[in-house]
Amino acid sequence: MLLTLIQKQGIMKAKTMLHLGKDCLGLKKHHHPIDLLAELNALFSGISLFPQLFKVLETHHLSDLAPSSFLIVFITNIIWHAYGWHRKNLPTLVASVLMIISSGFILGLILFWK
Repeated sequence: MLLTLIQKQGIMKAKTMLHLGKDCLGLKKHHHPIDLLAELNALFSGISLFPQLFKVLETHHLSDLAPSSFLIVFITNIIWHAYGWHRKNLPTLVASVLMIISSGFILGLILFWK
């Protein structure tokens, strides 16, 4: 499928990996201002736990963190990711992947460093 897509598009035509991924996966891109806001929101939502992750990695201080909170974030974002795939919605996919990575990593640190 990917090879067919590349052949159809022409090898000489420059496409970013993101555009190629959108074409292969059938992700939809809308051009309404609210869609741009949603994309920015997805990015900010997705990186929201990374400052906490960096702080934990720096200080190794985990006693104030509730594992149940990060487990809930992890599980709900797996569900959001499945929904993003179902709806072919890139902002939902981006936010959910970033949240799965950060919450999963923090949860792993809580479980293994305590």
